[in-house]
Amino acid sequence: METTRYLKTSEIAARLRISVNAVGRLCASGAIEASRFGNLWRVTEDALRAYEARARHRPAGAVGSVHRRDEAARAVVYAMMAERGVRA
Repeated sequence: METTRYLKTSEIAARLRISVNAVGRLCASGAIEASRFGNLWRVTEDALRAYEARARHRPAGAVGSVHRRDEAARAVVYAMMAERGVRA
């Protein structure tokens, strides 16, 4: 009998080269098929492979774009603060 191995969000983040929070958002949105055990998301190896296969067919930058979008938004806010002379 084969047992299913569940991956942690930190393992998935390292493999996809995105943040752990981004992995959580992907799980919560249903982009990655995941199970929730208490506060923890767990993903099977097969589900991660399926996500990676779908991600390969997206434009460059789509995997992990949530993190880059957060960085871009932060840069815009800091630029607006600098224009107004507000210190961060």
